[in-house]
Amino acid sequence: MSLERSFAELTARLQRIKDALTEVRITVEEDRPRNGQPAIADQLENTILELYGYAHEALEYGGAACKAVGDPFEFNRARQFLGKSQEAFHRVERRYFSELVSHARLSELERFARKGGRDWQGWTESVKLGLDRCRESIEAASLAFIHCWEDVTEVLVIVLTFQEPKPTPPPEPRSDIAKAG
Repeated sequence: MSLERSFAELTARLQRIKDALTEVRITVEEDRPRNGQPAIADQLENTILELYGYAHEALEYGGAACKAVGDPFEFNRARQFLGKSQEAFHRVERRYFSELVSHARLSELERFARKGGRDWQGWTESVKLGLDRCRESIEAASLAFIHCWEDVTEVLVIVLTFQEPKPTPPPEPRSDIAKAG
């Protein structure tokens, strides 16, 4: 894959994360049944909003990296922005797996759904489907980062392979050898 295409694909994948987080936030916030205000719904909403902010940051840096691989090509800026984008993405990824879809959180959600009645059971199933779509987007973005780094490395190898080697000066005589003679 070309460098430009892999970076464009990355930004598309990061945008899908934001879209998936928006969809699940709407489910959590606006589609929740009106009978009761469970703490788990508020916790989910707050975590999703935080992840959205990190995803936005990852996308902003990803977009800057994408521009840097265009014309004119700015290798160092592309590398720096790609790294910053990946740092923000890792915050999304870590929090998603440790807080949104951890065994403890999903078990808590299931317990609540059983106690909350039919409306809350339907809401819980919708939330879980939305969280699965987020997972798919996160996994796709993770692979897109790998492709970007592979392409960056390939460009670097090509540049270094065709670069004129700089002459190296002859080594200085060692003083202990000169004295021995």
